[in-house]
Amino acid sequence: MNINKLISQHLPIRLLPNESKIPWNDADFSQRMLENHLSQEHDWASRKLAVIERQVDWLCSQLAPGAKVLDLGCGPGFYTQLLAKRGFCCTGVDFSPASITYA
Repeated sequence: MNINKLISQHLPIRLLPNESKIPWNDADFSQRMLENHLSQEHDWASRKLAVIERQVDWLCSQLAPGAKVLDLGCGPGFYTQLLAKRGFCCTGVDFSPASITYA
């Protein structure tokens, strides 16, 4: 199946009886997640910036100059920002409105 077909499908999400959806559209929840992404005290949501920088160095060594990068689940855009500064064409996608606004 190609990605265009997946994107264009509108399949309902069926949760199990004991499951619930993550409330990404709840402004308070989204803001709390962003705060956890930005924290350098722990790595619950995002990796620490030093780790991200090392991973971006490695990614750059694997990509052609000026390559297009799609960051699914980009959070506040740590990777996309660093990659864009190095000349890559980046697009970030995330469920969290607060993280996308920050990115």
